[in-house]
Amino acid sequence: MPTALPMHAPEKPRHGEPCNGCGYCCASEVCDVGRAMHGDVPAPCPSMAWGDGRFVCNAVRMADELGPVYSLALRLKMGVGLGCDSDDPPPPPPEPKKRKGK
Repeated sequence: MPTALPMHAPEKPRHGEPCNGCGYCCASEVCDVGRAMHGDVPAPCPSMAWGDGRFVCNAVRMADELGPVYSLALRLKMGVGLGCDSDDPPPPPPEPKKRKGK
């Protein structure tokens, strides 16, 4: 389960829907690229950053600055643009029923 995300983070899209930068995936686990950069660290991923109203990956930003070949290779490795790949969280438990007369 991810650490708490800021209240202003977008709501997580359903699995397979377009990414909206909610940060759920990076808060839930560190991907292969994150582990290669930061070692065996617990989630949330240290490369996770907030900017322009969404979470972004600093590894992708760095690859973009290195040029199109690096950017494309990293984006393919991470599945950028393929939609949300995080499982949907389970629904919250139902509220306990109130007993009548008490």
